[in-house]
Amino acid sequence: MIPKKSFLFLINGIVATLVNYVTLVILVDYFFISYAGVAALISAVVGILVSFVGSRYLVFESSAPILSEFLRFKTLYVSIATFQALTMFIWADVFLLSYTLGFVLITLISVVFSYIGNQLFVFK
Repeated sequence: MIPKKSFLFLINGIVATLVNYVTLVILVDYFFISYAGVAALISAVVGILVSFVGSRYLVFESSAPILSEFLRFKTLYVSIATFQALTMFIWADVFLLSYTLGFVLITLISVVFSYIGNQLFVFK
C-alpha cells in the first residue's frame, strides 16, 4: 500500500500537471503563441503555483514560515521550469517534434527532480 504522503504527492502532481498541460494547450492553440518553449515556461509557472499550494497545505501540511518555504520551492521549480522550457524548445522548436509528446517525456523526468527536491530541500 502506498503511504499517504506519497499518494497525496502523486495526486497533487497530477492536478498540477493537468493545469500545466491545459494552460500549455490554451496558450499554443487558442492564444497562438508560436514558440512552444515560451508557452511551456508560462504554463509551468501556473502549474508550479498550483503545486506549491497543494504541497504546502495538503501533502506536507507545513506550518513553517511560508516565505522561506516559498523561496526554496521557487528556487527548485525555477530550475525545473527552465529545464522544461529549454528541453521543449529543443524538442518542438528545433527538432519540430510533437509538443504533446515532448510534454509527456519532459514531465516524467521533471517528476523525479520534483520529488527529490521537495523531500530534501523544500519541505525538510
